Amino acid sequence: MEPGDRERLATEYIKYLHKLATAQRNDSEITILALDKLCRLSFAKDETLSDYGMGAHAKEFCREHLDSALAKVTNSARGFDLFCGVVCAFDPKLVDMDAEVAAKRKIAAKAFANLIGTTGDDCQALQALGVLYALVLFHIYGGDPDAIVVLSDLEVFRERFDNKRDDGATTVFLVEILLSLIARPSPLVRQISKHVFGKFAPHLSTEALKLLTEPLFAEENLEGHRKIFATEGEMDMSDGDLNSEVDVLEMGEGDLAGSETEAGDGSNESESDEDAEEEEAGDAEADAQQKAFEDDLAKLLKTHRPDQEDDTESEAGSDMTDTEMMAIDGQISAAFKGRKAALPPSKKDHKNAKESVIQFKNRILDLVNSYLECGAKRKEDGSRLVAKRSVLDALQLLPDLVHLAGRTTSKDLAKRVSSVLGDYKNDSKKERGQWVEESRGEGGDENKSGALAALRRIHDNLGSQESHAFARTASTACLTLAAALQAVGMLEDVKELYEATKKEKGCKVQRSFFESWQHWCQSQKA
Repeated sequence: MEPGDRERLATEYIKYLHKLATAQRNDSEITILALDKLCRLSFAKDETLSDYGMGAHAKEFCREHLDSALAKVTNSARGFDLFCGVVCAFDPKLVDMDAEVAAKRKIAAKAFANLIGTTGDDCQALQALGVLYALVLFHIYGGDPDAIVVLSDLEVFRERFDNKRDDGATTVFLVEILLSLIARPSPLVRQISKHVFGKFAPHLSTEALKLLTEPLFAEENLEGHRKIFATEGEMDMSDGDLNSEVDVLEMGEGDLAGSETEAGDGSNESESDEDAEEEEAGDAEADAQQKAFEDDLAKLLKTHRPDQEDDTESEAGSDMTDTEMMAIDGQISAAFKGRKAALPPSKKDHKNAKESVIQFKNRILDLVNSYLECGAKRKEDGSRLVAKRSVLDALQLLPDLVHLAGRTTSKDLAKRVSSVLGDYKNDSKKERGQWVEESRGEGGDENKSGALAALRRIHDNLGSQESHAFARTASTACLTLAAALQAVGMLEDVKELYEATKKEKGCKVQRSFFESWQHWCQSQKA
């Protein structure tokens, strides 16, 4: 059999394993066997792969399908147990590891074993942390150099969490880890990050939530990309990475619908104009730098640019000997390297930066939505093993989401924010009793003033937004806050705020925003 035929056969075999792994139920023996085989092929040594006719391309193809299959499996709660089982069953001897990496693997494996069987207080959060350690092991087997860095950060967080160091900074460590993970173009990492975040949501400090939402305020352009990924680790802007999450992942529409959006149909025209101006300026700068580079190169070669031909021909460049050319080889190489570094961003760079920022915001929105949902889910589960998360912290996230809806250039992202706010408006009714209880006890006045301040933040940013969609989104958030404030006897303060906003001369928000408020007030009287 020809090598090319063996490679194609191996590719079809991988596709078949992926189909088996994703077509069966999570507890199916066939699913487990298929995933185990994909793991062995994805992480195997090169000499082992050659027996299957697999080269580097087929190995990478296998890893992508393994990632996709595990992402689909973990789309259900029981799937995380299956993922952990697959990682635990994998034989590390099948992978080439140096002594240092092998030692780190043992640390991760021991932590995983201790956490995954945790019972008692905070058991769900600690078990979820065990899943994160399983992900680290998965990446170690895959030869990911960042896995060791993540492991070190996890160890710091775990030590602080185990020692109950509730100084606000403990969960900041966790959010930093998760933000660095969701910057990766991996559906599996994204699923696990959402799972872990949801389980730790009740423990998150105000500082951690602030860190989480900071990137939502970034501009959706190159500058915004630099600001975000200078701290979260570079998010690759290549087309392949931008689209990889939807290539082989066939997850349910309810989970991923609208999550990885295209930014081409932006709703903010002024920002689109700014992008166009940036690109035009970049083109002019590129032309100038190209000419300067050609001049420098011509000097090295003792010639001139083609557009500078005249009656006096210079043959110096063609008369250079091999020795002379070798002598300036290093200078020529340095000139080309400098040229590459000095090139201004291309139109494609601008587009990719914009799309990657929007995608990152979508992934953060996943985590925010998980935080908002956990209050209602706890009520439905009736679990006493899950700590209550602060209702005020949830309410204080609403202004950030409204800001995102009003500023994003992606209509899909704006719609998704609106959907998240609509769901929370309904879910918030299930935790109204907890909110009233929190507002009566110690810190009750702080709760009330905090909720009113959140409502005021939204009203203060209504002025320049004129779209009907934004008016609906803002109204949903405001009425959620209004209902919470009414429950603690602050409806008059809400009415005063609405009246003051309505009288503002510079406020351009649609009339429907105030009509929704009036309808809500009438429904409260009925």
